[in-house]
Amino acid sequence: MNEPLVSVVMPTYNHAHFIKEAIDSVLGQTYNNLELIIVDNYSEDETREVIEGYTDDRIRYMQFRNNGIIAASRNRGIEQAQGDYVAFIDSDDAWLPEKIRLQVDVMQSDTRRGISFGKFKVISPDAVETGKIMGPKDPHMPAGVYARLIKANFIVSSSTLVRKKALNDVGHFDESPELRCSEDFDLWLRILRKYRPAFVDEIVGVYRMHATNQSGDELRLKRALAVIDKHFKNGWIDQYVADAARASFYFQVGWTLVGKEPRRAREYCRQAIKHHPTNPRILAVSSLAIGLSAVPGVYQYLRKHKMDKRLSERTINHQNL
Repeated sequence: MNEPLVSVVMPTYNHAHFIKEAIDSVLGQTYNNLELIIVDNYSEDETREVIEGYTDDRIRYMQFRNNGIIAASRNRGIEQAQGDYVAFIDSDDAWLPEKIRLQVDVMQSDTRRGISFGKFKVISPDAVETGKIMGPKDPHMPAGVYARLIKANFIVSSSTLVRKKALNDVGHFDESPELRCSEDFDLWLRILRKYRPAFVDEIVGVYRMHATNQSGDELRLKRALAVIDKHFKNGWIDQYVADAARASFYFQVGWTLVGKEPRRAREYCRQAIKHHPTNPRILAVSSLAIGLSAVPGVYQYLRKHKMDKRLSERTINHQNL
């Protein structure tokens, strides 16, 4: 049986020191029938020279001015894609060798599936493992995954494989400035409104955490709220789901600030309760965060003994709020 072509879209800008690892991880897939479309936002470092050092004819390189909107670069890549599937990878991330094969197999088994995603391990800029894993906490993806995802974006963009038909159906990345940094979140939601997910319960890649790919807490919150507003205004979610989603994101940011900026942490957690006061879990965990932020010594004790991490993982699972 012929293997379907997979188009891999890799936007890049000034990642000469990371992109070789990303490219090698794509070309080193055990699944060979793929094309790699690199969309370069006119990098000012040696990115182009690194790319031109490859002779593999599966690579297609183009320069494209995205004016600070990475969604535009991804869309440019989608427009050039010739495959039945489109996979996305950032030029500072990397895949494990079986990633695409695992996903194609699970997608081919059910044409109702529109998107596949998996887990990523987090590494430092120097490729040191941090012990953190990104991706869904629950390996079982129920039919109501859309309602879960809108409260906590657990899909790693570089882990995705999307059916091209689904992209043509729901549209590509939204290039609106207000969705910058959350355009992927919006697209996954739009796909999951109409298609089933295919979760690969394995680590399929590595996410490199460094200063230039980390958005500030308030910016992440603002972008997430913009996505929720879009889906509410389009009638895709009702007021209850919208408020629950807003409450979840307010709490997530509030919790991260408990030990750093207690005043802001309390404000965000109060906003969480305000948006969804009837949810006992939101009420309980937000009240806990407010209490811990008011007594820094207790939180520091928990952190010293690494109890804050266990509390977050076992009691405060953002994906279940």
